[in-house]
Amino acid sequence: MNKKNQFECARLFGNFALKLLISAIKQKVISESSEILEKMNPLLLLIISCLESTNNSMISGALRILYFTLKWPLACIKKNYKKMMNSLLKILQNLSANDVEMVQDTFRLLTEILGSDDAKPFLTEKQVKCVIDYIENFVFASEKTTESLECLKVIKK
Repeated sequence: MNKKNQFECARLFGNFALKLLISAIKQKVISESSEILEKMNPLLLLIISCLESTNNSMISGALRILYFTLKWPLACIKKNYKKMMNSLLKILQNLSANDVEMVQDTFRLLTEILGSDDAKPFLTEKQVKCVIDYIENFVFASEKTTESLECLKVIKK
């Protein structure tokens, strides 16, 4: 098996693992009150790093998992707000308005992070301006999504 095939197999396995984890979280197999929770820190660190991926499926899976787990009492989440914010801004910068689902997932997670009292200091004035510009771009491009407007409400507070 050549390196290209190995990479493709690893990418497919990674996407499958993310989908499996999303399903386990949605079905409450893994939850805030589960015994597995304490073992989630290293896994969530890996998922946070997936936000830097070039693969949209991997990014989308990571966005959804982080959205569901953001309020869990995990040290790795709070310690990595700044890294997540920077990754989300990069994602927004590279997104096309046609990728409605990714836009929704990104703004949904960004809104949750900004709504957290712990994350407020991590957004600089320049980043606030960037987020507002992205909101403006995506609001006019896609009338179907309200996530960007929800994000604007949180920023305004």
